[in-house]
Amino acid sequence: MQAEPEGPEAVLEAVVHKTNGRILGRGTVTTKKVRYSGAFDVGTIEVSIANRRLTLHVMNEYMAVEDDEGTRMTTFPDVITTFDLKKGLPVSVGDVEEGMEIAVFAIDKSQVPLSSSVKDPSVYPEVEEMLGIDLQSYAFDKEKKIYA
Repeated sequence: MQAEPEGPEAVLEAVVHKTNGRILGRGTVTTKKVRYSGAFDVGTIEVSIANRRLTLHVMNEYMAVEDDEGTRMTTFPDVITTFDLKKGLPVSVGDVEEGMEIAVFAIDKSQVPLSSSVKDPSVYPEVEEMLGIDLQSYAFDKEKKIYA
């Protein structure tokens, strides 16, 4: 809140500093393919960043981010969110729109307390099937860190 008068970039810098998080990229939302399916919003959001693209996998919230070569940059239970670059405020999956300028932000799972349900392997298969991506090996592998 102290950084707000200094503008959106100052807010992002403060959030990164206070949380030990990182900005994975800043760019324009080019595609939002999120559909409602059985009480869940499921799909992908693509963000164009200079000469590359990020794909954000969504199941009500951001579950994983990959670059255009398919390299996993971050995965739930890492904290993943997006910020509106014009306002410097978080923007939810439902409020992201094509053409919007956003920052993709993540905090490594080692930096946050995790609930017991996140540590339960039985919660992952259904989500992985709906998204078509691996989550479980990232959730339980302490060596898999946010992409540098």
